[in-house]
Amino acid sequence: MYYPYLRGKQFELLALRELSKKGALPDYSHICPILEPLKDDASANQSAFSAMLECGMRFALILNPFRGEFGRNSGKFAQFFLNFVQEYADASWIPAFLIDSNIDLAKRLIREYKLKEVMLIAQEDVDLEKIRDLINSGNVKYLVSPESKMNMRKIQRMHVKLDLIRIDDKFPQVKRNNDYRNTRESPNNEDQLFSEEYIFYKEDHYAGFSDYTLLTKDLADGGALPYVVAIHLTYVGKDDEIRVRHFLSDSNSNGRENIQKKFAEAAEKAKKFFAKRWEKTGAVDELVHFMENGHYPGLGSIKKISIKHHIQLVDHLLREDD
Repeated sequence: MYYPYLRGKQFELLALRELSKKGALPDYSHICPILEPLKDDASANQSAFSAMLECGMRFALILNPFRGEFGRNSGKFAQFFLNFVQEYADASWIPAFLIDSNIDLAKRLIREYKLKEVMLIAQEDVDLEKIRDLINSGNVKYLVSPESKMNMRKIQRMHVKLDLIRIDDKFPQVKRNNDYRNTRESPNNEDQLFSEEYIFYKEDHYAGFSDYTLLTKDLADGGALPYVVAIHLTYVGKDDEIRVRHFLSDSNSNGRENIQKKFAEAAEKAKKFFAKRWEKTGAVDELVHFMENGHYPGLGSIKKISIKHHIQLVDHLLREDD
């Protein structure tokens, strides 16, 4: 099972809504998004939640968010969602809590709302003693954390049944888009290894794997128009590993001018690359449609397309592996 970790920014919520539409995925048996809300925007959050609940997409929702617009208001957000979800009799979702956030709030909500099959998420190495009582309570089913053989052994000695999910920060981050032209792994090739976890996670005794899709663990706010337009899309390499290719614009000498031309240059490269490849998804078709209609959709939409494409690709790979 793949647990893509997404934040509640507009383009990420839109990606989830569009993946909830009929035909975006064959079904939702291999994908379970983890969503960390960032915006205290009831309408935007509710639209994404409703879309996933109505189509039957299982998802994990973090009920004690502390970044973005929440902090001390996370208890208010949790109450809003727990009341909202009661409208869906057969709702298929997982109550999730960040371990490095307000763990006392997590304990209170689990007790008050009688939450079962809870997910605990640690984005750094986790101190199991901090959550031992929660693990032993019988209410926790999932533990998401970075790969750690030591913690895996400790959990085995606790004699509790947990679904362990490893989370990795996979996307190669650089200071400037133009730096993707000369990576240490493949200079002048704009191409890098992304992940092999879909092949090995079961062998490594994990119940699932997670990453931040074509984003990074670090939160970043939007910025100015880029000097170089970069479109990041994943594909399958010769050894079945998932690789990420960076499609970059070329006419970059005039600073941030003519963003549409730069987008068209990068999108044309993506179109040619995927023209005869089986990994060409509906998300790639959306990208090509923008390019052929002379429209620059904006940085958020480009990121949304990258996320959708990656999730559709991983879903396909997991189905082949069944």
